[in-house]
Amino acid sequence: MNQLTIVPKQTKLIVKPKKRVGTYIEEDFVLKKDWGNWALENTKLDRAEIIYEAEKFYDYWINITTSKGKKVNWFATWRNWMRRANEYKARNTNSKDSMGFVERHTDQSWADGL
Repeated sequence: MNQLTIVPKQTKLIVKPKKRVGTYIEEDFVLKKDWGNWALENTKLDRAEIIYEAEKFYDYWINITTSKGKKVNWFATWRNWMRRANEYKARNTNSKDSMGFVERHTDQSWADGL
């Protein structure tokens, strides 16, 4: 006696890529060592300038509450921020009257007479 084997029709397995969900910057953001080291190695900014940029970075992103403030990769966002800071420094240090970061931010003459 012949037996008939029924094989179910094969269906295509469709795998949808996992949706990448962004997050807002952490409330308690601190500059990670590897982020700072990346900036030191890939820009012409010094440590003080990098710390200053990290403060600007945090202050900017903590105040963006729309979807624009959600990022999938915060390290990539940091790298882009630092590239722009480096480009800005390069453009502005070519002028003859430019001051260094430390000189610009340590002048206390504004407080004379207080």
